Amino acid sequence: MYTHGGDIYKYADITDFSSNVSPLGIPDRVKQAMRDAVDASSVYPDPYCRKLTRELSKAYDIPAGRVLCGAGACDLIYRLVLSQRPGKGVVFAPAFGEYEKALCMAGAEVKNVFPRSIDFEWDEKAPELIDEETDMVFFCNPQNPTGMLTGEAVIRALADKCRSVGALLVMDECFLDFVDPVSAFSAAALLDEYENLVVLKAYTKLFALAGVRLGFMLAGSSALCEAAGDVLCPWSVSVIAQAAGLACLSETEYVRKVREFVEKERSFLAEGLSPLAEKLYMGRAPFLFFKHREGLSDELIKHGILIRDCSDFAGLAPGCYRAAVKSREDNVRLIGAMQDLA
Repeated sequence: MYTHGGDIYKYADITDFSSNVSPLGIPDRVKQAMRDAVDASSVYPDPYCRKLTRELSKAYDIPAGRVLCGAGACDLIYRLVLSQRPGKGVVFAPAFGEYEKALCMAGAEVKNVFPRSIDFEWDEKAPELIDEETDMVFFCNPQNPTGMLTGEAVIRALADKCRSVGALLVMDECFLDFVDPVSAFSAAALLDEYENLVVLKAYTKLFALAGVRLGFMLAGSSALCEAAGDVLCPWSVSVIAQAAGLACLSETEYVRKVREFVEKERSFLAEGLSPLAEKLYMGRAPFLFFKHREGLSDELIKHGILIRDCSDFAGLAPGCYRAAVKSREDNVRLIGAMQDLA
């Protein structure tokens, strides 16, 4: 059953705040690269994404054998889990539901662990939640759906604990590239130190390529990429998606503009929603997490607005919601609808 945001297809006219992609849309040069790739789409795509993998390895200063591309980060989550077949997985929750689904599909025991902080922040005691029986750990930074960031000291402590118990640490950083500076929070800088570490990235969010599906993983060991690459079907990354990824790598000015735009509009949206919500959490992601009365999402649909009801996330109760940061016009519309329903 589909439980994520972005299911706009059952509505005649809806403004979608339930999925979190760049509010600036696909960069023009990336669009053109995809158009140019249409003529090459009569042949099978490179099953190893060789050119894109080489360019990603340069961009992240990591050997190409430790880079693996997929049809979005979700594809890579399943590839990783099915290739490793963990006996027990730990998910730092609340978190993206596909971590648990993938672990269950592989027959793993799943343990969801939760922060002690009422603001969903993880501290230096987080590694204590990983026990000796753990084989795989999923951690999202910034967290989804709360948007809260975790610093390098805690991430390193998690990697140390996972290494000591023989567990693989999977850091999902699909929303981290919206944050400036990324280097202050990314686990990518630790990959040469920890063979048990994987970092997930996705261009579906930052470059608004959700409908194209493109993600990649950076690993501390080439063996992890080789194993995950052998799982599921070949040709998962289309000719068009590979062309888009190559074009994205040169869009440094676009990334700067997206970060500035999201920072500004997130503050605006937070200022408007704060007096209307029971509690609003000021994270650093391209979305805001807040608590309100149960049933708000259904009420907003009647106003032509779709937000993410987060009651299906592990550890969250009805009345928890996530709303994407969008254009000023759309953000004003959401605030106005919330005011009407107050």
